[in-house]
Amino acid sequence: MKIYFDGGSDMNGAELKNRYQTRFSRLLSDHFGTIEHNTSMGGGDNHRIVRQLLLNKNHISQFDYAIIQMTPRWRTEYHNGRKWERVMVPCKRCKPSSKLWLENTLAPQKVENEFWRNYFRIHDDEFFLSNEKMYQITIQSHCKAYGVPLIMLGRNQSSDLEFDFCFDEPWIAKAPDGHPNEEGHRAIADRLISMLTKHK
Repeated sequence: MKIYFDGGSDMNGAELKNRYQTRFSRLLSDHFGTIEHNTSMGGGDNHRIVRQLLLNKNHISQFDYAIIQMTPRWRTEYHNGRKWERVMVPCKRCKPSSKLWLENTLAPQKVENEFWRNYFRIHDDEFFLSNEKMYQITIQSHCKAYGVPLIMLGRNQSSDLEFDFCFDEPWIAKAPDGHPNEEGHRAIADRLISMLTKHK
């Protein structure tokens, strides 16, 4: 069994001492006796997730399942001529509902240049909501087109979309900054093992 993992810091194992050994994607891969294929990145964004899903050299058709975590909708990325760079608005204990929220959040942040400050200032949240929904539909449709069962994860804190489950649900034990701790990753792995076993 080959499983495709992608997402943000929850998927990547943020705040774990030994993330590559104890994050749920590794626990799940070990359980099913397969090599872990986790392309997630802390602070990642939905544009990156879709870009990798559609253009990755490891085509989704090579996998038996996909487990993908969507990230906060106002994050994005750009290419500077050499590499892809994150444009990350933090979401710690926040849920944007207005341009004022974005203004206040951006104020102390280091953003690449004034263009990105203006990018966030001119767009209403409807823009980010629409993008988020388009990314979700793209992920779902791409996996469906190649017959790959998909489990979608997210955070209620930063999204109103429907997911199979969210990382900020109370049954997942948390580290100090809100990411799943080792106990939380074990619980997530057990939940996913149960879901995949039932699907088989």
